[in-house]
Amino acid sequence: MRYHFKSFLILFLLSFSLCAQISAQTQPQTAKDFFEQGMRLVTQKKYDEALKAFRESARLDPKQAGTHANIGNALSMLDRPAEAVAAFREAVRLAPNDARFRIGLCQALSETKNDAEAVTQCEEAVRLDNNSPDARIALMTVLRMAKRYYDALRVADEALQKFREHERLLFASAELNLEQGNFTQSLSLYETLAQMQPASILYQVKLAENYLRLERDAEAIAAARKALELGKHPLAYFFLGRVYFELGQNDEAADAFQQAIALDGKLTDAFYFLGLSEERRGKSDKAIAALRQAVTLSPQNFDYNEQLGTLLTDDSQYEEAITPLRKAVALQPSSLEANVGLGLALFESGNYEEALKVLAEAERMKPGNEVINMFQSVTRARQQGIARIAEMKQQAKDNPNDVDIRLDLAKLLGYARRMAEAEVYIEEIRRLNPKDVNIYLWIAVVYSTAGKLDKALEMDLKALEIEQNPGAYLGLATIYSKRGQTEEALKAYAKVIEIKPDSPNIMKLYADLLRDGGKRREALEMYKRSLEMLPNNAPAIFNAGVLSAKLGDLNAARQYLAMLKAVDPQMAKMLSRFLKIQR
Repeated sequence: MRYHFKSFLILFLLSFSLCAQISAQTQPQTAKDFFEQGMRLVTQKKYDEALKAFRESARLDPKQAGTHANIGNALSMLDRPAEAVAAFREAVRLAPNDARFRIGLCQALSETKNDAEAVTQCEEAVRLDNNSPDARIALMTVLRMAKRYYDALRVADEALQKFREHERLLFASAELNLEQGNFTQSLSLYETLAQMQPASILYQVKLAENYLRLERDAEAIAAARKALELGKHPLAYFFLGRVYFELGQNDEAADAFQQAIALDGKLTDAFYFLGLSEERRGKSDKAIAALRQAVTLSPQNFDYNEQLGTLLTDDSQYEEAITPLRKAVALQPSSLEANVGLGLALFESGNYEEALKVLAEAERMKPGNEVINMFQSVTRARQQGIARIAEMKQQAKDNPNDVDIRLDLAKLLGYARRMAEAEVYIEEIRRLNPKDVNIYLWIAVVYSTAGKLDKALEMDLKALEIEQNPGAYLGLATIYSKRGQTEEALKAYAKVIEIKPDSPNIMKLYADLLRDGGKRREALEMYKRSLEMLPNNAPAIFNAGVLSAKLGDLNAARQYLAMLKAVDPQMAKMLSRFLKIQR
C-alpha cells in the first residue's frame, strides 16, 4: 500500500515547482536555488540530499508552503511519516485553501495510522478542489487503509462518474474492487485500462487475474500469453500457472511457476504454488524445497508454514516438520488442521508428552473426531511401549532366538526415533535369518518411517528372495518413485498388478506414474482398468477425463465428466473448466 502512496507523492512533489526550469547551478545561494536543487535531487532519487536542500530553502524563506510540503514529501520517501506530518501541517497552515497540501497531510497521517484525521484532511481536499481526481484517489486510498471498504467503494464510484478517463483513478478503483471480490467490476475497469494502454503488461496481467477469479479460463490464459508477448513478466507466468493449477494441469503449472521465479526470485506465492504443484506431481523433494523458500521469504505466512510442515511429515521428516507447524499454530492457534499436524509430527518424532497436550487442544476444538482420537490412542500406546523397553530388552537377552520380541523392539525403538538401538535388533534378526516375508516387510516400514530409504529398499529386496510378494514390490515402487527412478518404479508397479490383479488403488498409482512419464495411452488404459473395479474413484475419473481430452477423444472425456459429477462435484467442476479450453 505504501508503494502507491510514494508514487503519488512524487507526482505532487514535482508539481510544486512554479518557477522556471530547474537550474543546474552548482552553488545555490537563495531559497529558490535550494528549492530547485532539491527538485533536481528528487528526480535523481537522492532523497536525503533533497531534504537538506528543501530545509535550507525553508530556512531562507519560511513563508513558502510548497517548500514545507516538499520537506514532507522527502520525509515520506525516507519512511519518516511522523516528521512528514509536521512539515505538511506547516504547509497547510501557510496555505489552508490549497488542496494539494491537504492531500500530502492526509497521506502522511494515514502512514502513521491516524486514520480518522487522515480521512478528514482528504475530505477537505475534495471540498477545496472538487475537480481534483488526485484528491479523490487519496481519499479512496486512506479509506481502504482504514478498512472502511464500503466508503472507499462509494468514493470510487462517485469519482469514476466524474473522471471516467483518468488512468490512475481507474487503476486504484480496479484494485479496490479486486481486493473486495467485486471481480466483474474490477474486470470491466481493467478492460478499459487495457484499451487505453494496449501495450501495458501490467493491465494484461490484471486481466488474467480477474478472468481466473471469474473462472473464464481460456480468456485468462489468452491474457497471460498476451502479457508475455509484450514482455517477459513474472506475474504473467504466475497467473498462467495459477490457471493451469486450478485446472489440475500440474506439469504446465509447475513450468509456469518456475518461469515466474526465474524472473523474480522473491515472488513468494510462486514458490508456494510451485510447491503445491510439485506435491501433486509426487515430487516431494522439489515441493519441500519450494515451500522452504516461500517460508524463508515470508516467515509469518500461516499457509506457507502449515503446508511445509505437512509435506515434511508426509516425507517422514518429522523433526523438521515441528518448527513450521509450531509457527503455523502460533500464527493461527484456532486452526484444527495445524494443531493436528503438529500433534502428529510430535508423536512420530517421539515427543509423546507434548504431542498429547497438542492433540488434547485439537480434541477440545472438535470433540469426538475419529482421526484425533486415533492419534491420541497411538501416542499413548507408544508412550506405554517406551516404558517397557528395558523389560523387552531383557526378554530378548533371555531368549536369543526369539525373532518376534526383536521385531517388536525394532518397531518400538524405530517409532521412538532411536534407530541406532533399533538396528541392533534388526541385525540380530538378520543373523537368525527367518523365512517369514512379513518380518522383512515390517523392517522395511521401520526404515522407511525413519527416512532410511536405502535400507528399506534392501529389506524389500530381501523379502523378494523369499517369495514374489506384492507388498515388497509396492515398497520398491514407492521408494523408486521418491528417488525419481521412474522406469524401476514402473516395473515394480507392474509386478504388483501381475501378482495381485485386483488392486484398483495400486493401478491408479501406476497410471499416475505412467502419465507423469509421458506414457499417456498406457496410463489411460490403466485408469480404465482401475475404474472397472472401483468406478467411484474420483481422482482416477478426473485423470482419465483429462488424458482422453489430451489424446483427442473429447466424447470420452465428456463421459468421464458425467461420471465425475455424480461422485465429486467439486472435482467435476475442475474437469469441466479444463474441457472448455480444449475446444
